[in-house]
Amino acid sequence: MLLRLLESLLLGLLESVLLGLTESTLLSLSESVPTLVHAARPTQFSAAGPSQVRAAEPIRLRVAEPIRIRAAGPT
Repeated sequence: MLLRLLESLLLGLLESVLLGLTESTLLSLSESVPTLVHAARPTQFSAAGPSQVRAAEPIRLRVAEPIRIRAAGPT
């Protein structure tokens, strides 16, 4: 009984530490992503020297028309 309680407490502590690490890692990643994306832009080389390649247009999604469901039977 005491061993199970100790095991449960240790697992809870480990879980909270891992969640805290994951949270802080995600937070630091979210702060550095714009920098990483900016640094990862492709560079095009030519005789005149390197130049930035223009980024593609962002993908825009349109919401489809809502589906209308009619009740069966006389109206």
